[in-house]
Amino acid sequence: DGVQVHTLDYLSEPSVWTDWCHLGTCKAVQESKIVTVSGERFAALVRKHSVGCKIARLYSEAYVQWLRETPRGLLSDLTRAGVLKTHFSGFADEIRSVTQTNEPKEPRFTEFFNSGL
Repeated sequence: DGVQVHTLDYLSEPSVWTDWCHLGTCKAVQESKIVTVSGERFAALVRKHSVGCKIARLYSEAYVQWLRETPRGLLSDLTRAGVLKTHFSGFADEIRSVTQTNEPKEPRFTEFFNSGL
């Protein structure tokens, strides 16, 4: 028995925001792409950019709250895109408010993430 990972689903995202113990194994049944993120490089990059830092903090707080509210038997290494869309529907407004501050100009948020993890 297996679970299919779909476009925009995230595998192992809880390990980005928490001290996570993986709950299973992953095996590709077709050619796939995987993106890895260095925790150290991500943290260093976030600390350099105030807007990115605020967004990462807001998102991580919301994500950890969602994990806490999820019944233990439903926790998974797989975060479904639909769950994120439902649970974080108001998050876009928070991001807009953070990115539209009068702080000194710094690279746009997309440039922040494209600068290398």
